[in-house]
Amino acid sequence: NLTVSYSSSNTAVATVSGNTVTIVGIGSTDITATQAGDANYATATPVMKTLTVNTKELTVSNATVDTKTYNGNTDANISGATLVGVVGSDNVTISGTSGTFADANAGSGIAVTTNLTLGGADASKYTLAQPTGLTGTINKANQTITFTGPLPDKMVGEANFNVSATAS
Repeated sequence: NLTVSYSSSNTAVATVSGNTVTIVGIGSTDITATQAGDANYATATPVMKTLTVNTKELTVSNATVDTKTYNGNTDANISGATLVGVVGSDNVTISGTSGTFADANAGSGIAVTTNLTLGGADASKYTLAQPTGLTGTINKANQTITFTGPLPDKMVGEANFNVSATAS
């Protein structure tokens, strides 16, 4: 048995040391096996196989929707989100905390979709599966009633009068 040697055509995707392939980045590379032959065997015809390295999908755990007070919009804030599936010491973070309530009106159990993104030096190696099944609460807003002017002093028997107030 003669020794087979290996090489990578794209060392930005994978490198080869001995018979160990180390993934370096996203893309494709051709791994070529060669064998030089000896006194009894002719050099073997090189054999090439294509290796494709894809991004890894990360998932999110512990994401919660912050309760908010009704303000007429569907903006939601996501907190507590952590990444699951980062390899080794790769520098990958969750960027953004935004989400969208399915309904702007006050209520509980309102479906929320997220718009989280990946950040960090190694983010390009990954894709992000947005968390699903999130719901949140929009509390009713408080109102304040304000009279638009003072009430005049009156005496029994005087004519009726109008009052005016606003609620906000």
